[in-house]
Amino acid sequence: MLGIWDKVVYPCPIAFDDPEKEMRDEELCQAVKNFFRPRGTEFYQDRFLKLFSRRCICTKRMKMLSMDSSNKSMFVKIRKETTS
Repeated sequence: MLGIWDKVVYPCPIAFDDPEKEMRDEELCQAVKNFFRPRGTEFYQDRFLKLFSRRCICTKRMKMLSMDSSNKSMFVKIRKETTS
């Protein structure tokens, strides 16, 4: 069986609150496709770009903090005070 991205997908029942209700993998994939289809590709692209830009901002801030020696020494000082 081929899944969304042409990988082999084996049917895997998903149990809900009621054990008699099960949904196969293909049915779940189809439900997700049907949900996102009306939103178009812009929906995916928008969300991906927002997520990626947030990650870049966080990475840049962490680099700035790690390069700033005064922040490093302040962190070490605070850590020593809390451990003693």
